[in-house]
Amino acid sequence: MDRACDQCGALLWCSETRNFCCAKGKVKLPSRTVPQVLADLYLGRHRMSAEFLTNIRSYNSALHLTSLGAKLRLVPGWCPSFIISGQLHHNTAPLFAEDSAEPHGWQVYFNDRELESRQSLSQKVKPELLELLQTLLHECNGYVRSLRAVAHRISQDPELGDARIVIHPDRRPSGEHIRYVCKTF
Repeated sequence: MDRACDQCGALLWCSETRNFCCAKGKVKLPSRTVPQVLADLYLGRHRMSAEFLTNIRSYNSALHLTSLGAKLRLVPGWCPSFIISGQLHHNTAPLFAEDSAEPHGWQVYFNDRELESRQSLSQKVKPELLELLQTLLHECNGYVRSLRAVAHRISQDPELGDARIVIHPDRRPSGEHIRYVCKTF
């Protein structure tokens, strides 16, 4: 990265134009605060930073809510990258796992033994760091808070046990634009 944008401060390569980041100052996004513990883990200021950075994909896998579905084209080389061709979708599981099944994805957030379940998903994770990251998600992630509230409500009201969330693809909320899918190669 050779230079910074005069408007937003984004770091740019020499081949990138100033339109690339903020359209010459026309686009302004509010900056979001990163939780201090997460910043410390990323920047090497936490005693478990080395563990976190070495096994970051394992922690991400242990804490994911959904899985990604797409037609991928892998990019050769050292950098773990891929190109998505066509439609991108997220695979979600039912809110609660069946009694005989091992919980996965967001189901683990509603399991009585959620931390133990997450640890069993990956052998590379350290329980102490996993618990720290999971607590951070419970505090900072709106989706986790909402899903836990729904799970609590369902557990309190047996009649809600058969409730369903339905997405109607032909209906879109007021103010939302149409999304088009284009092939990337």
